[in-house]
Amino acid sequence: MKTLHLQLKECDHRTVELRYQSGSGYTSQILNLAEIEELLEAERVNYTEQNPHLVEFGQRLFNWLDGSGRWLSRLIPVTG
Repeated sequence: MKTLHLQLKECDHRTVELRYQSGSGYTSQILNLAEIEELLEAERVNYTEQNPHLVEFGQRLFNWLDGSGRWLSRLIPVTG
């Protein structure tokens, strides 16, 4: 089993730095929190196992982390 190390570090109230292991070093990119603001708010209010939107939230978070370069999709197999 491969292990993928991810770290999110707040840069300011609008962005986070995503750091992930890439080979022997780390690669980073800046992510805009506004892109997932509604998910952050929904998580604060509705985070329960009965929430029918959890799979959708997870997919949107994955896509946000994956970014336009699709680095995460290349590192791990994605199942539908």
